[in-house]
Amino acid sequence: MKEHNDNNVGQNGYKEDEDWSFIGFEELAKESREALKKDDEYKYSSNPVIEDYYKSIEEENKQAYKDYIDRHHRPLIAGEDGQKERREMVSKALAAQLLLDSPITYEYSPRLITFVAQRVDKALDLSNANFDSLGDAVESHEAAKNLMNDQIIKIYKVDKPEEYIEKMKTLYDNLMPKQGRSDEYKAFHNSVGKIAKLKVGDPHFRAKLYMYTFDLMRNTEGYAKGKKSVRLRPAGRERFNNSMDALAIMKKCVPGTGKMIDDIVDRTNEVRKVGKNDEYYVDLANFGEQRALKASEERKQKELAKAKTNDKKLEKKMDNKYKAPGLM
Repeated sequence: MKEHNDNNVGQNGYKEDEDWSFIGFEELAKESREALKKDDEYKYSSNPVIEDYYKSIEEENKQAYKDYIDRHHRPLIAGEDGQKERREMVSKALAAQLLLDSPITYEYSPRLITFVAQRVDKALDLSNANFDSLGDAVESHEAAKNLMNDQIIKIYKVDKPEEYIEKMKTLYDNLMPKQGRSDEYKAFHNSVGKIAKLKVGDPHFRAKLYMYTFDLMRNTEGYAKGKKSVRLRPAGRERFNNSMDALAIMKKCVPGTGKMIDDIVDRTNEVRKVGKNDEYYVDLANFGEQRALKASEERKQKELAKAKTNDKKLEKKMDNKYKAPGLM
């Protein structure tokens, strides 16, 4: 991986020599490996290739990854040279490179590569990548890495990072608690926290900002995916609203995510079967860190009022209990 160099700054403060490939997408490899651990078909596979390489990365293991990458950089023949085929070739080559470059031990596994490739394809929005650029990326690994860098910057470039982080901090400070909630909500909560705790000037700041934004997008969609129907309990509704608050902030500060966010919101309203005038119609113009802050303050006021009411009830109960007999 290239050495991080803060002296080589391009337009808008982005490092021209920044290598996003490992920094940003290592989490995809880790997540995919954990997912496969839970897959019985993979875990107990009799495939000798998988079993034999379930060790530290050795030269033969590295060579297997290199051979795989080479097989996925070749001219496509007639009948297989479509957008889908180009995407598949490029995403698998990039996924194999990520696993090869990783300092974490990954046995050579085509299935693991496919897991990572699916995430790379979605993260880089390759379905909307330039067709000719995909063609170049198929034939050249250097072109594939350039395409990846271009897509990351195109999608996850943050306008006014300080403002973005400040908004996420406000949201994070006013999120509904994650204790005792679903894994999906915890992942969403943690993703907001990662961005909220970033500081300009941190090592690989831009790469982390990009990756954490992608991570938040993925985890927000993962949480909202199962929560599109209207939540009946106030706590459930507010947690869903928090996920929409995050999307509203991203859409404003990370313009490249706009289409993906619109797709999430459109699917939500479609599942809810609601129109613009319905109570539960999601319009991101009504969401954001200020909505979360206001909702949080209202909850605190209600909790305070409830506590005062309970104190008065307890006080009255104690008064009645200890009144002198002649005064009753």
